[in-house]
Amino acid sequence: MKQRIIIGLITAVICVCSTANENELAEASMGTKGAPDTWAVWGGNTQIEWNRELLSELGMELSAPAERINATAPGPEQFAIRESGGIEFRVRGIAFDGFVSGSLQLRGGYDLDVRGMTISLRNALLAVVPGNPYRLDVISSDGKAWLFIDRLMYEIDPRTNTLDIQAMDLRMSAELAALVDHPQLDGQVVANMELTTRVFRGGVDDPEIIRGFGCPSSSKWPGDPVVGETDTFYEADVFMDSFSISYLSGLGEDGPGGNDGRIKYAPSSTLRNNRSNGSAIATVPGDPLGTSKVLYAADVPWHRKFSGDCDPYANDQHPYLIWNLYRINADGQIDQIGRSGVKHAFLTINSGCDDHPGSGHILGRGCGDTYGVGNNDSSDDLGPRSEVIPATGQWARCESIYDPDCDASESFPNYDSFTHRLLASESDIDPAENPGATYLFESWYIVREDVDIYNTMQTRPVTFNWTGSIWNVNDGSSSALELGSAIDRWVAPDSANADELNTEIDRPEGHIKVAVKTVDLGSGLYRFDYAVMNYDFGIPVIDTYDSNDLGGGMDGVISAEPNLKLQSNDGLVSFTVPTGSGATITNLRFEDGDPEPTNDWVASIDANSVTWTAPADASLNWGSMMSFSLTADVSPNQSDVAMVTADVSGTDIIFADSLIPSGPVIPTFSVGGDVSGLASAASVVLAQGAEQLTVSANEGFTFLNELENGESYEVEVETQPADAVCTVTDGSGIINNADVTNVAVSCQTAFTIGGVVTGLAALETVTVQVDSSALGGVMESMVVSDDGVFAFDQLLPDAATYTVTITSDTTANGCAIAGGTGTVDAADVVSIAVNCGQFMKDGFESP
Repeated sequence: MKQRIIIGLITAVICVCSTANENELAEASMGTKGAPDTWAVWGGNTQIEWNRELLSELGMELSAPAERINATAPGPEQFAIRESGGIEFRVRGIAFDGFVSGSLQLRGGYDLDVRGMTISLRNALLAVVPGNPYRLDVISSDGKAWLFIDRLMYEIDPRTNTLDIQAMDLRMSAELAALVDHPQLDGQVVANMELTTRVFRGGVDDPEIIRGFGCPSSSKWPGDPVVGETDTFYEADVFMDSFSISYLSGLGEDGPGGNDGRIKYAPSSTLRNNRSNGSAIATVPGDPLGTSKVLYAADVPWHRKFSGDCDPYANDQHPYLIWNLYRINADGQIDQIGRSGVKHAFLTINSGCDDHPGSGHILGRGCGDTYGVGNNDSSDDLGPRSEVIPATGQWARCESIYDPDCDASESFPNYDSFTHRLLASESDIDPAENPGATYLFESWYIVREDVDIYNTMQTRPVTFNWTGSIWNVNDGSSSALELGSAIDRWVAPDSANADELNTEIDRPEGHIKVAVKTVDLGSGLYRFDYAVMNYDFGIPVIDTYDSNDLGGGMDGVISAEPNLKLQSNDGLVSFTVPTGSGATITNLRFEDGDPEPTNDWVASIDANSVTWTAPADASLNWGSMMSFSLTADVSPNQSDVAMVTADVSGTDIIFADSLIPSGPVIPTFSVGGDVSGLASAASVVLAQGAEQLTVSANEGFTFLNELENGESYEVEVETQPADAVCTVTDGSGIINNADVTNVAVSCQTAFTIGGVVTGLAALETVTVQVDSSALGGVMESMVVSDDGVFAFDQLLPDAATYTVTITSDTTANGCAIAGGTGTVDAADVVSIAVNCGQFMKDGFESP
């Protein structure tokens, strides 16, 4: 099993002396806010991994590393740090509070060739920038800061006597960006880095000093009572505070009109916890969604995966970050054109806190945190969305890409630097191919028990341009940032425009929005553009453990946290737009946000609707949007569209208020009811007109096709369950301006009716018939041509009466029957006797 290494990092293990005495350190570990202490660091070693694809695209090339310590090891390149010099930094409340002064010098390094000019990064200095406590300049041998470091993820851990800066972005300076003829790339991330420094000599044995580390505690977890208040509890409500976008690299990109390569983008995202503590305080001032309805902000757990089973959920709970890209075309249609995997958060810097929690594994009230671009491109922490249940904020760790053996030990996922990234096709962002189009980038977090997912996401407009070697992204002014999602910027939830509508679905399984815009094309034609956004909706199927999980011995046990295991976590599998009788539908369109045609949903048109259906493994899952469009020769009217969920029964249908091409609205009504008595794993097929519906559980059912007032309905059993019979009560009638909800389907264990035939000669037959009044006089006949046991296909429930008669025979002497009338008594009937050739034998009756 591989030890965890953050990809692309600078790591410095440094011996220091502390100015804090043990009492002051103990106070700091308990979260006391006071004047900061100043500590110092020096010596150690470093590691770094570069974005070499990007350097090459910009005309830069690194030399072979000089004086590399781990010369043969794969991954990041490691160098020593000289023991001359040092850096002072501040500590407040056992939290890193910024650099003060000084520098560290690397031993060895690289030469960077920039279009024929050599910049020597051998023995480079990492120097504190006066006035900027969270930035280090990288000073080359010519005394210039061609590169700089920021976006630090840091933690002080007194158990190991270390300052851990677990991720940093190494960026191009304005001068270097100008040198490669890309001035707009000032601040472009070119490497990922980490810094771990030893901050004082000697061990720390005082339990008060290490209090709050490993598994820190809090009295403000979501659901904890607020002291001094009645029936008042802390609640989680985290906000996306700001984000910016950066180009990272391309996969086969060659500019406009070329091979349609894929481009990788990632955000630098900052969130902030709710600031309220008894009264409402704006967390993101100036934004309509910027003030929480929660009056007491909860602490949010923020544990690195595989770090232990900690409070409050007895697992390694942490937030998750995703990002999406959308294009709004010149004709007003919206398409998702890129989506990332899931970034697993691992540490919070707790900047600008109102109430610092004293730990980097708790996000305190009013505290902020930033995950930089390089950090968000780290393979160590990027995985598939399918492993997260977003509505509950749970991660299925067992058999995930990080724990394929379900042994609670992390493995490094073996995939390339483009897997689980947001990749946009060149053809989707090329202004020449998309004239008049605008773009929206979206960044958002999933936080367990968060009461408002919409303020935990944020969007901003972006533009793209080809610079001759890369597709640069410009994310414009910060004033364009808005809390909420892209679909809400396409159609506002409170829009008063009669030609558009945005409807929210809020269910325990998550949230969905369906937005529509209609366009009058003239000549009696109208275009209907739909967007369905699945925020966090899913039907999680929890798997059981098998003999390979948790050391064996768990076969058949339902999995649970912290070793949760998923079979599937799918969302929606079809989208139906009713069209009204007689409408002519043309120009069907579908977009799912990826360039793969084999997973496109398949459209079908019938007399009254258009339905798009997902092929296998192509459901609309969380964090994603799909677009649907059609043209009709009837005007729009307000009515419901329908979506079928991935529920295994196939009966879970979600209706959403929308605009449909139906002309004048004719009210329609559903037909449904309840099924009872169905055995486990059994199913019954019901029919209403031409529509069939399979029900696999004792639950309510509703047929998808609705009927107009005055139309008749008749619900029948199309296919009975095995070894059971279902009967329908109140199954027929006339629609009377209301949904039908009282159809009752009652299922019972059923039994066969049969017996024995004797006395048949060769080529002779006898025809017997069963009549069951319990089933409305259903008749079944069968021809018997050999002596022996017979049984009708028709099953009858307990206490049903039956009559079996002989309707004809081809025998020479006739046949007679005994025991042909009776009542089912909780068992198969096997006592009916049919005797042929002994016409008047005692006990038999003449036919």
